[in-house]
Amino acid sequence: WTQEEEAYVERVIRDFNGGLLDAAPGTTLRSYLSDKLNCDPMRITKKFTGDASIGKRVFHPRENASPAAVERSRREIAELEAIWRRKLEQQRREAEAADRKRRAADEPLTVSTGSTRRIRAWLAR
Repeated sequence: WTQEEEAYVERVIRDFNGGLLDAAPGTTLRSYLSDKLNCDPMRITKKFTGDASIGKRVFHPRENASPAAVERSRREIAELEAIWRRKLEQQRREAEAADRKRRAADEPLTVSTGSTRRIRAWLAR
């Protein structure tokens, strides 16, 4: 879990508990988070154990929530999500670069025919 992902999830949990999200009544927090994070629900369960356990929290929309509060929540969560997704993209690019570097180091050294002759001539001295 990156700091960016944790900040995003923390805010989602806060607004889930506050009833400010665009979620169907009765949606569990575990399923909501796994959907938003595109991960297995077990990843959520493992992260939130003990005192941090999300248990079987269920979404109940706040009926008296002002449209401004809902919009502010939506906007701030979208911003945190964008920051997290940029971090994911950065990690993906770094992993690809490391993989290319590793593959390049694993490639056998190739020598041209002319170079091979010069090397043999030098070794034959």
